[in-house]
Amino acid sequence: MKQLPTRSESTGCGLSPWESAGSRPGPLAFDDLPLDSLLGMQSAATPTPASQFAAAEAAWAATRRTDGIDHDIGTTLRHAAGTLRSGLAVPASMLAEFVGLLGKVIPAVPLPLVADHGVAYETVLDPCFRIARAGHHQRLLIESGTLLYRWYESCGRYSEARSVIAELLANARQRGGWVDVAVLTNNYGYEYMLEGEWSSAERIFARAGGLFAAHDGPVEVANAASNRLLCAYEIDGRLSPEPIERQARELLVVLAGDWRRRKLLVLLAQIEEQRGHLADAVSLVEKSLEASHGVATRHRHDDRRYLDSLRRAPSE
Repeated sequence: MKQLPTRSESTGCGLSPWESAGSRPGPLAFDDLPLDSLLGMQSAATPTPASQFAAAEAAWAATRRTDGIDHDIGTTLRHAAGTLRSGLAVPASMLAEFVGLLGKVIPAVPLPLVADHGVAYETVLDPCFRIARAGHHQRLLIESGTLLYRWYESCGRYSEARSVIAELLANARQRGGWVDVAVLTNNYGYEYMLEGEWSSAERIFARAGGLFAAHDGPVEVANAASNRLLCAYEIDGRLSPEPIERQARELLVVLAGDWRRRKLLVLLAQIEEQRGHLADAVSLVEKSLEASHGVATRHRHDDRRYLDSLRRAPSE
C-alpha cells in the first residue's frame, strides 16, 4: 500500500470529473496577508488588535500556553477545530501548524493505523483543505488533502477519500505534476479496491501503470501492476490462477526491497491455500509480515488475521 503525496499502495477510465467533492457547509477563513507572507506561509510578524488575525492568534497562543502543542494533542486539536468553527480569520501559518500536528497522528502510509485522540480529524483537516483551495496555497492544499484522504481511508469512508483525491488530481494536472498525477490516480483506484469494486479498480490501475511508465521508475510500475493483479484474481483469476501466479513472482523480483511486496506474498498464499498447500501459504504470509514490519498500516493486522486462520485450518 514523502508526504506530497504519499507513495501509492493502492487510471483513463470512467474517472468522470473525478467525483468533485462540491462545497461543504461551514465558515471559511480567508487569508489576505501580503503576498510575501503568504508565499512563506507566515502571518504578520507582530499582529495588532486591529489585525484580522489577532483574535485567532490570541486564542491559539492561549492554547499553546495552557496545553502545550504535544502535551495533550487531543485537547489541542479540539481547540484548533473550535478556532476553525468560530469563523475567525486564520493565517496560513496557523493552518500549517494544525496540519503539522495531524501529520504526527496520521501515518503517511496506505490504510494507516491512526491513534484515537477523541477528535474527528476531518473537523480540522477539511476546513484547512478548503481554505487552502480557496486561497491557492499549494503546499497546504497538498499536505492537508493527503492527510484528509488517508484519514477517510482509515475510517472506511472510501467515497469521501476519492472526492479529496479527485480535487488533488485536478490540481496536479493543472500544475503539470505528472508523477503526482500517477500516484493519485493509483490511489484513486486503491479506494475502489478497498471497497471490493474490483473491475473499477483494475481499470484505474491500468491507467496508473501507463502514467508511471511514462513518468516514473519500474518500482511504481510494478506496484500498480501488482494492484491490478489482485483485482484480476478476485474477478476471475481463481478459476485458473497459474498465469497470475507467474506474474506475481515476476513482480516480486522488482519489488524485492519494497514493503508493498506484501500484497503479492498474500496473493501467492491465497493461491497455495486454494490448492490445499497450507504450510506453503503460512510461510508466504509470514514473509508478508516480515516485509511490512514497522509500517503503521492496517494491512499488517489483516495479514496477521489471515495467518491465524491458516494456522487454525485443519490440514489434509
